Amino acid sequence: TYVRTFVRSLVLSLVHSFVSSFVRMYVHLFIHTYVRSFVLSLYLSTYVRPYVRTIVRSYVRTYVRSFDRLVVPSYIRTHVLSYVRTFVRSYVLTFVHSFILTYERTYKRTFVCSLFRFFVRIHVRSFVRSFVRLI
Repeated sequence: TYVRTFVRSLVLSLVHSFVSSFVRMYVHLFIHTYVRSFVLSLYLSTYVRPYVRTIVRSYVRTYVRSFDRLVVPSYIRTHVLSYVRTFVRSYVLTFVHSFILTYERTYKRTFVCSLFRFFVRIHVRSFVRSFVRLI
């Protein structure tokens, strides 16, 4: 009987200590996490979020402004310049091409005409001279 009571008291003591430590730990953790989350949320909502929000806003503003001021104009400038270059190149090339073609045609035409005139003059003159000599 002595051993029984000893074992019983030991088991009860162990159960009591386990339950009390478990309850204490659970309550401590619950209170700790609740307080921590409350304090953290309060801290976040009052200090961190506005601070982070202002930092993010200022960063985004400066980034967007710098992007607007630097990247967009340079992008537009490069694209507009490339479009202008291609337009000017194509315009100049078509102009030069058409000029060369027309000039070449007219040059050939005038050259052939001048040769023909030259030949005609020479032959007509020689014919006229020879005819005049004959008469």
